[in-house]
Amino acid sequence: MKEGIKMKKLILVPAAGLLLFGGIAFANSNEGTQQDTQLQTAVVETAAVNSEKEKIGFGKAEGIARDIIDGQMTDIELERDNGKQYYDIEMYANGYEYDIEVDAITGEVLKNKREKENDFDDDDKKAASTQASAQNGKAYGAVKISAEDAVKAALAVVSGEVEDVELEHDDGRVYYDIEIDNHYEEHEVKVDATNGEILEVETDIED
Repeated sequence: MKEGIKMKKLILVPAAGLLLFGGIAFANSNEGTQQDTQLQTAVVETAAVNSEKEKIGFGKAEGIARDIIDGQMTDIELERDNGKQYYDIEMYANGYEYDIEVDAITGEVLKNKREKENDFDDDDKKAASTQASAQNGKAYGAVKISAEDAVKAALAVVSGEVEDVELEHDDGRVYYDIEIDNHYEEHEVKVDATNGEILEVETDIED
């Protein structure tokens, strides 16, 4: 009888050890899950705080880009990446395109890159590119109002947050194509870049 009891004790000890180990593993698993949840919550809260902070605005971002590149702004878009907001700005000057990123909260320049000049091995392609560059230069030279003024004109007819401002030219007319979102509707407003006239307003209802 005594030996039988001893054997049972020997069997029970490893079992208890397994239960104890399992409890530790379960606790560690819970702790890891809590840490992941806390990290995700922190990221969301950071994104919310950054979203609530006052942004410098399209006008100031455009001005910062112009201080770097003496040229014409052709596109400016509010981007979001991992809770950080910045303006992605494209500039055109002397036949080159520049990509500039500006922090939407601090105004810090995050990126300033000139696109490489095309190395054409075909004279026709090179001539076509030169002609297109000349047309762009002529169209952009006709611009009389800034992107900031165009945005003000657009927000006078629709409400929401400006997501993108792009300078376009078509059939001899140069205009700003502005995208505005108010969480319920997406607006696309075209503003004449020479006089600020509203050319067109399109609205899509979000699902």
